[in-house]
Amino acid sequence: MKFVVFLGAKHHFRYLEYISLHFNVNPEDFIIFLFSSKHNELENQIDFKTFKHVFYLNEISLKSSIFNRGNLNLIIRTWGECFGKKDHIILFSTVSYDFVVLFKSIFRNTKIYLLDDGFGFFSNVDFFFKRNIWWLRLRYILFSILFFRPIWNFKVNFFSEFTHKLIPLENIICYSRVKVSIPVKPIEKGTLIILGIPNVEIGMISYESYLEYLKKIMEHFKENIFTYYPHRVESEKKLKDVQNLGIKLIQSKGPFESFLIDQAIFPEFILGFMSSHAAFELLTKFENQSKIIILDNLSSDASVPIIIKNGMLEAYKKLEVPTLTF
Repeated sequence: MKFVVFLGAKHHFRYLEYISLHFNVNPEDFIIFLFSSKHNELENQIDFKTFKHVFYLNEISLKSSIFNRGNLNLIIRTWGECFGKKDHIILFSTVSYDFVVLFKSIFRNTKIYLLDDGFGFFSNVDFFFKRNIWWLRLRYILFSILFFRPIWNFKVNFFSEFTHKLIPLENIICYSRVKVSIPVKPIEKGTLIILGIPNVEIGMISYESYLEYLKKIMEHFKENIFTYYPHRVESEKKLKDVQNLGIKLIQSKGPFESFLIDQAIFPEFILGFMSSHAAFELLTKFENQSKIIILDNLSSDASVPIIIKNGMLEAYKKLEVPTLTF
């Protein structure tokens, strides 16, 4: 059995561990596609020596897959590696839906399992069960005809730590986490780290509103020293304005949990926005020593689809973690 895994960021690599544990997968059974133009940067961060099949793609789109010669060659090579074998191919994906449909159309006996990518699980549920996806099914039919594949076997499955009432139990595999103990380290009183989010960049909140939100946080915790851990896609302009508020930026591009483990001293407080998965990752994966507080930026936001909002609110409610609303 081969496992084709599409990964687009360093923090997605944790899924290889979850998949390996759940399915008892050996490294040689993985076929990994990395969607990144920064190949050298990823290779310096992650050890790929244990994996036999690792390929790079610069873009995540159907057009680039078909018309980019390098990408098309990789798809053909994957076909040669997997096609025609009797064992099933299981495809995990964090990429665009139409790209997944292309592979689903090509490979025989393929099961598609969408990775949750944090709270992206609820976005996937909203997309597949609430929106009109006729164009996705139409593409699947067209590709299936083109590659002489059956056209009636379009079904989406999920590999996730979450569940939802709209998803039949037979269409979801739930993985479980094992908490990691962090060595006891001293706490620096009066220190606070804010976990940044790209809500401005993706249009969920205005530039001015985000900065005002940070000012309210500073007023509430005014006796503390503020630092800010940027999200990897936050703009330079926004980060400069964050600095202008008197908040020190942490210069690190990896997952926050990796940064935190390497520190000799922990902050007293860690503040994470509810719409971000970083704080949830800390709460569910690690035995934490800092006080983690969730900033509720969702309850009053009417622009967030109800499935996504309720899913996140319920996830944090189960953890009984303190929240703040401004």
